[in-house]
Amino acid sequence: MPKKIVYIIILSAMIGSSEVLSWKVLIAGSAWNLSVFRLLLLVLFIFTLIKDYRTRTEMSFFKNRDLRFSLVFMFIWLAYAVASFLWVKDRAAWVTGVFFLAIGFISAVLLARYLQSTADILQAVYLMAIMLAFHNLVGWYEVFSGNYIFYSKLFPDRIAEYAARRYPVSSFKNVNDFSTLLLLSVWISYICWQNAGKTWSRALSIALLLSSACLLVQTGSRANLSGLLLSLFVFIVIKAIEKKRIHIVLIVVVSLLLLLILLYPGGLSGLLPQNADALSVSDQARLRLIVNGLHFVSATYGFGVGAGNIGYWLANRPKYVTYLTLMHNWWIEILATYGVVIFILYNIFYWRLFRSMLKKYRHSGKGPEAAIAIAFASFMAGFVIAGISSSTHMTNEWLWVFWGLLIAYQGVSLESDSAAATMKEIR
Repeated sequence: MPKKIVYIIILSAMIGSSEVLSWKVLIAGSAWNLSVFRLLLLVLFIFTLIKDYRTRTEMSFFKNRDLRFSLVFMFIWLAYAVASFLWVKDRAAWVTGVFFLAIGFISAVLLARYLQSTADILQAVYLMAIMLAFHNLVGWYEVFSGNYIFYSKLFPDRIAEYAARRYPVSSFKNVNDFSTLLLLSVWISYICWQNAGKTWSRALSIALLLSSACLLVQTGSRANLSGLLLSLFVFIVIKAIEKKRIHIVLIVVVSLLLLLILLYPGGLSGLLPQNADALSVSDQARLRLIVNGLHFVSATYGFGVGAGNIGYWLANRPKYVTYLTLMHNWWIEILATYGVVIFILYNIFYWRLFRSMLKKYRHSGKGPEAAIAIAFASFMAGFVIAGISSSTHMTNEWLWVFWGLLIAYQGVSLESDSAAATMKEIR
């Protein structure tokens, strides 16, 4: 039963904005969205704590060294966020910052606790694919019709711009968030394709992959497009190293550069501006945000501004005025918010998680594990760039759940080839 609830949690997290399928509740005088996802996550976490305490259940999943490091880091990160209450300027925003980090930590713990086999991970991937297919259908409807089923109700002030440019956004807060989801959709589709046992399921998986890639291009998100190219490059490099065909890597590099030139004819010259005026307004703002973030780290002696307080500092103590209250950069946001130590630990955590995927790929043969591992590793590589697309990823619950899925996969022991083959036959 708990495992089924985990699957429902994954499905509900992929809905998009927390305002979809949610109820307004008042907590300490503030209005919060109590979504199906948040309710189930909280209930299952409390149930698990009580059950494991009463039965003295040994947390066997915690014995894996890489998994243990990831969960301990997530706990340290959350604890640091809580401790930052001592120096934050905006305590209401601090509550929000801690809340979303808690979602990330609880998601990682629950998924690692209940998804302990390749079959479990695959089932989660298939459920994600269902929701991703739904978002693709909504996205194409928006592109061709200019009508926005969810967005017109959530953010009516932006509809005119989105409709004019035919941006797909589905039920997400903005086109960049949706674009990052589409990047994930490409690799989730790949896993489904590689593990499909029937012709029709392979065809549907390939269709979802191509649809996601085309919609991603339609969003016009440069960071996510670059992330897609980088993830494809890493995918091919991993494959080439496995087959000892390094020359393929050189061909791919040249091909990607040519593709970049075709997609962005003026893009290469734009990478080398002679002065600030050569940058777009958006790029200038992003550069100033980075400088502001580094300034905040210095001003707080390396401790960071504290959970949820980037907005306060950007509004009240910026080095350069940008009129923006979100960092628009995942990496700088972590550094400026949580300080140097957490930033270093996060990068170690990210590298170890990526390395775990590579290890699983090398030792998994050609079973389901290989497709899962290389797809997860490729997405992680692409997210290095894609992470700078959205105004903030801290509030994206679907992304926290996906990181939890990756962490859970760290603790999965590789199954035998016969078990993998059986799994593929079932599908």
